[in-house]
Amino acid sequence: MQVLCALVDTGAQVTSITEKAAQKLNLEPSGIVGIQGFGGPSYHNSYIFKLGFVDLKQSELGYHQPFFHLLDREIEGPEFDCGVDAEFDVLLGMDVLSIGTLTISNTGGFKFSF
Repeated sequence: MQVLCALVDTGAQVTSITEKAAQKLNLEPSGIVGIQGFGGPSYHNSYIFKLGFVDLKQSELGYHQPFFHLLDREIEGPEFDCGVDAEFDVLLGMDVLSIGTLTISNTGGFKFSF
């Protein structure tokens, strides 16, 4: 198990992973998929992987109690390259976001729950 950073993208239909993260997880490409992005169509490696989420809930005593939620199904997601040295490894698309409830506040915070 590895901890990776994710970016929530409600405009993305599918969840994708960087090549660097795929290498870090020792993933082998499962195939090639066509992607239609803002730059036009392109073809990328696809990977099969599992996703989990860590929620650090604070107890009444002020202690953080980690809660881990592992998705029931595997994700098959394409590799992506945003063209810059991004600070995230996974782009969370609607295929994953629609499984839970995403709440975005007007103060810049958000909560993703199941």
